[in-house]
Amino acid sequence: MNPEQFKYLLDKYLQNKISQTELAQFLEAAREEQYQALIKDVLTRQLQNPPLHAVSDAAKLDALFSDMLARTTHRPWYKRRWVAAAVVIGLLAGGFLIINRKEQSATTPVVATKTIPPGCDGAVLTLADGKKIELDTIQNGILSSHNGITVSMHNGRLVYQADVTGKNAGIYHTISTPRGRQFRVVLSDGTRIWLNADSHITFPAVFAGHERRVELSGEAYLEVAPKAHQPFRVTTHGAEVRVLGTIFNISAYENESTIRTTLLEGSIQITFAKSSGGKKEMLLQPGEQVDINRAGDASLVNNNEHSLDAAVAWKNGLFVMKGADVQMIMRQIERWYNIKVTFEGAVPEGRISGEMPRSLELHKLLEIIKASGIAISFKWEGNELVVSRPA
Repeated sequence: MNPEQFKYLLDKYLQNKISQTELAQFLEAAREEQYQALIKDVLTRQLQNPPLHAVSDAAKLDALFSDMLARTTHRPWYKRRWVAAAVVIGLLAGGFLIINRKEQSATTPVVATKTIPPGCDGAVLTLADGKKIELDTIQNGILSSHNGITVSMHNGRLVYQADVTGKNAGIYHTISTPRGRQFRVVLSDGTRIWLNADSHITFPAVFAGHERRVELSGEAYLEVAPKAHQPFRVTTHGAEVRVLGTIFNISAYENESTIRTTLLEGSIQITFAKSSGGKKEMLLQPGEQVDINRAGDASLVNNNEHSLDAAVAWKNGLFVMKGADVQMIMRQIERWYNIKVTFEGAVPEGRISGEMPRSLELHKLLEIIKASGIAISFKWEGNELVVSRPA
């Protein structure tokens, strides 16, 4: 896209004449440095009547973006009130929010200035013999071929192909995503799995017998290949999800208080230990979500379309927060940016609802969190991000 095309799309955006396709092209181009000065100039002219002098007056900025977004015909994921800061401001080097903090002391940075890049694709594959293969930079091609099992890399995802034989039954592999990594894999039955950061899944290289069983810790989005004669089971931290062919997301991190399962298509049955003893089974229908806490108590929620999108936002490159408290947000940041977060003094209060691209550098994300209105401060102590209430 050349500058004239970008100006044309920017003008259509401001006049509410931009199509969904053009809007996607505009936001993608806005990431390029050559267009950032143009965006800043347009925003500055609109904000200087009256001038914006401090972030404490950032409601003006917020109102401007709300108006711009309200006049946009199609806005699938950037429709929340303050997500505009991530869509446009967050794309700028340094960010517009920083530019307008003229009343902030130069000796007291609003956000620690350490540059931490976002996570990316990558994982570690552990074979049955214990051999580990780093997948971060593997090119297309065959990684392993043994006992009728072929494992290959194809356009950034791991693909299994296998024929059931007496020699390969019972061979298990594990894919682990460390903090700051995510990955995709296609199992030998055609099931497709997206693995979020700080997760691992163990599975048979070939599915033999009457069922397909995998073990998960962390978070995964699964599109299970339908096989009525061979149900698919996911076990995680004492709970089990049974499916025949469906699409669902399961989040089961050890440092979260609940196991959350969200069903998008098909049906699944969840079995778990009850707090009162024994086991309980729940059948989920599309649009339903169940949270099971560590004590074995479950709560069922019927979601709307936006809530379903929120449950799988990570797979689509987004942070989506619905009334998330600071501790929950910081746990997500730890996993995606591969850092350690500690709290100094009382934990900042307040909740955030909104959407942000996971492609943001960390300091830009922290600026946006501050702009949400929560009284919060950040500083670096070595490689540790310290979170506190402002003095």
